[in-house]
Amino acid sequence: MSRVHDRGMERYVLGAALLSPSKVLSQHGGLNPATFHADGHAELWRLLVSMHDEGEQIDLVTVCRRVQSNPDRYGGLSYVAALADNVVADEIGSHIRTLRDLAERRDRIRRCRDAVDRLVAGDPIDEAIADIDPTDEARDGELVGADRLARKTWEKLADRWDRLSRGEDPVLPVPIETMAQQVRLPVGVGRLVIVCGRPAMGKTALAVQWVARVVRSSVAGEHGTRPGSALFFSLEMDSEQLFQRVVSQQTGVPMWVIEQNRMSPTQRDAVMRAFEDVSQSRLWVDDTPGRTAEDIRRRVRRHVARHGPLDMVAVDYAGLLKLSQRKDERHDQALGNAARTLREMGRELGCTVVLVWQLNRKAEGRGSPVPKLSDLKGSGDAEQHADMVLAPFRPGYYDSTRPDQTEAEIYRLKNRGGETGSDLCRWDGPSVRFHADNVVRLRGNA
Repeated sequence: MSRVHDRGMERYVLGAALLSPSKVLSQHGGLNPATFHADGHAELWRLLVSMHDEGEQIDLVTVCRRVQSNPDRYGGLSYVAALADNVVADEIGSHIRTLRDLAERRDRIRRCRDAVDRLVAGDPIDEAIADIDPTDEARDGELVGADRLARKTWEKLADRWDRLSRGEDPVLPVPIETMAQQVRLPVGVGRLVIVCGRPAMGKTALAVQWVARVVRSSVAGEHGTRPGSALFFSLEMDSEQLFQRVVSQQTGVPMWVIEQNRMSPTQRDAVMRAFEDVSQSRLWVDDTPGRTAEDIRRRVRRHVARHGPLDMVAVDYAGLLKLSQRKDERHDQALGNAARTLREMGRELGCTVVLVWQLNRKAEGRGSPVPKLSDLKGSGDAEQHADMVLAPFRPGYYDSTRPDQTEAEIYRLKNRGGETGSDLCRWDGPSVRFHADNVVRLRGNA
């Protein structure tokens, strides 16, 4: 295998397409002839897609019949006939991701070489390097006709209904069970969720709890059920503190008990099992301070190229992002732009982005400190970019006379595709986590 192409993997994907054309070719978005380095492989993929789009039957006989008219174009008739040997069509998910990554590497190399040639030729620097990153070009997208859009939407719905009939629900798990009916985030579809609140309300705890729940669960991905995966950008806590919080939440053993080694034998066993459990999960942590939103986007892209799709990216928190701020740009506008960058990243890579956001003091200056969506209005246009805004709230923090200091609510201040309202829960301070309550209160659609 070359570092920029893999002939054997290309053969495997083409063989899988011959064995299971409806499964492989109906999901060929992102694969195109340029994905294949070998000319014969590229031509064969073009032929298979053309036959599929025209509704022709695809099997070894029909394909070889088409290849027979010009076998050299596809690498030879005997070569094509042997492609499906020792191939298991259900095992090509990682192969497809690898081919996409290799194709992108070849494209970037070509762009870099073109930029060098233009620089040597004396072209202006900005113009010479403008095409190295194709992100802006890709973001322009294409116009989609109503007929194609209807077919694409119907296929997605039919796939979802088929999964539901098999007991699969292709949505990400939620941190608390009582949120499951209203907080529904499809797997593989980019969403931006802002988790906001004043200090000590549990916003970081909720984000950590959510990420931990995702990586301990199985999700119904595009190519079947797989372990959940997440990347946590911790701009405040170091990675060891974050890991310890995950273990404390999972076991219920207070963080101070773990830190001071005052665990009972039972607690120690639980903590050791949690360490082992979390260590085997698909969780990655970046605790580099001073990240910009663009830094995060580049880092996540590289991660996906190397390790495959991510289900969730969490950033804790927005106020610690290093802002790429113009001289004439207000701080709140720069924050809004950062939120937009992260949302675009989520849509581009098909992952949910959880952005922790600290509300300003005006929420506490009202008669009631209960968070409102308007508390985000001073944060540029971040609220407009969010698909969902969640706000954990602990009334006992403001009223020490309340008989139940563990009572908490998570407000759904914004919820595209679902109802706003709140979910009652319990706050466990020692292990810094929320527990589900069996009561759900809806406050209507705000």
